[in-house]
Amino acid sequence: MTATEPDWIRGAIANHRKWIESVQGVTIEKMVILRASNTFTCFATSQLLRGVRLMNPQQGPISKLREEVSSIECPNEMPPLLRARILSKSSRTNGDGQGEWDVDWGDTPVAIRFKSLQGAIVALELPHHEHDSTCWSEIVICRQDEVGLVMDMIRRSNLREEGALYSTGKSFKSIKSSSWDDLVLDVEVLQLVKND
Repeated sequence: MTATEPDWIRGAIANHRKWIESVQGVTIEKMVILRASNTFTCFATSQLLRGVRLMNPQQGPISKLREEVSSIECPNEMPPLLRARILSKSSRTNGDGQGEWDVDWGDTPVAIRFKSLQGAIVALELPHHEHDSTCWSEIVICRQDEVGLVMDMIRRSNLREEGALYSTGKSFKSIKSSSWDDLVLDVEVLQLVKND
């Protein structure tokens, strides 16, 4: 029998229930679980990997939201699990021949404490199978009495300082501003886009 989405989400949370309750300061029954299209775990990645040349160190919520973070913590019994890939030197370098790392958070829960919240936002990325491939989904666990504030943070984290390309997977890749000359389109189609 195949587990449904709520089953695997609740099962993953059950494994960390005591820790989640300790960082939130309330029992699990007084929390809300949100499926998020954001990557709050990027806060933890950028903090742990200071000094490492990341492909996109600004990936994730806008800098104003980053400034509200007061601390980040993981369960003591579980070190962070990161998925790291070095990008080829020829495809991504900063002019010195050094490659950059593309790093994604694994399935370790992380508590992100914001100055404006009593509890923490517990972010957890969970693997699941879709059409013979493994996909990752992020869930956010917060206190019921702070769910409105957390949903506002999620909304604000979708307001990008720069453009972004989104995928149906767990993450996105931000892109710098580009000009019309950067687009590879038929001249007539380009004019239609400009007119629109």
